[in-house]
Amino acid sequence: MGRRRSWFERLVTSGGLEAALAAGLAALSVILGWSTGEPVGVVLDVAMYGVAVLTIRWPRAAALALGVLLCAYSFAPQPWVELGQYAPLLAVVGAGVRGTPRLRTVMAVGYLAVYVVLQFQDYPDRVLQASLVWLTLVALCWLIGSALHGYDQVQRELRTAALNEQRLQLARGLHDTVARTLTRVALQAREASASGDVSALDDVADGVTRAASELRWVLNLLREPDPDAQLAAASGSIAEAVQEVTGRLQESGHQFSATIEGDPAAVPEQVSGVVVLAIEEAVANLERHSEPSEPSALVLSVSDGELELVVMNGVAADAHPGSAGLGLLGVRERLSAVGGELEAGKEGTQWLTRLRVPLGPARSG
Repeated sequence: MGRRRSWFERLVTSGGLEAALAAGLAALSVILGWSTGEPVGVVLDVAMYGVAVLTIRWPRAAALALGVLLCAYSFAPQPWVELGQYAPLLAVVGAGVRGTPRLRTVMAVGYLAVYVVLQFQDYPDRVLQASLVWLTLVALCWLIGSALHGYDQVQRELRTAALNEQRLQLARGLHDTVARTLTRVALQAREASASGDVSALDDVADGVTRAASELRWVLNLLREPDPDAQLAAASGSIAEAVQEVTGRLQESGHQFSATIEGDPAAVPEQVSGVVVLAIEEAVANLERHSEPSEPSALVLSVSDGELELVVMNGVAADAHPGSAGLGLLGVRERLSAVGGELEAGKEGTQWLTRLRVPLGPARSG
């Protein structure tokens, strides 16, 4: 499932964090400033925070206005609380969050210059120390803005990756269910048409029913995505899958044989599901591209450290079955997730599909 944006992400990217801080500081300025009996100072402080919020919507114009208002503090009498001087720091943070480095640099340098000038009035005997304090505050707000921007970028990348994985999951599911079933139905329909056997249409009808059921599964996946649903098409164990494809191919007249060495039940469930899908894909390609009269075979070997599967069938000299197919691509992606690899290609007049998957210590079935 794609990742949803958290309330904190929405608060940061929308400017809500700056607005909330500005409102809080403005309220504090009103409370403290009003007690001094200097309403003009309170108005200036509130105006500073109001303009700082406007930098979210109109960054350049509001940033300039904020600088002008900051200069007005050079005329402030001593009793003023002057909390509004901190408003430009919020604008620096916001510029960093929104990823506008040039504007942030201009703001930071310009505001810092005004801060230094103001220290000659407020702290004439400690101008350097006071200026260093403001420099530290500006640098800290710069870093906070960069950190929040980086956090937002990482979250965007995670959401994009999650959506891409969901898209691939759905593509694999459609191929491994509906597309594969409809391909088999098409083959059965052509065979029924060629033989004139009306009873063979029952298999076609069964295939269409299965395709409809698989399509409903995919639609349910769209409604409620499940990271584990990509293996839903892989029903049963490896041994059952080999038995099922062997019976199906032999019933359709293929000269097919299957050999199993070792114990497939010892294969971990996660790997087993991928292998079942790989078997189904290899056999589907075999059905599409090989002649029933030509020998074909499946060899499965399970040892303590590795599972190896080979499916071989004859192909025409100019055929390239599955060389760039979506099915084999999906199998490769699934195998990669469990540390396996797939090779598929022509060797002489044979097409070989070979996969290897590393296994942990064997488990008794």
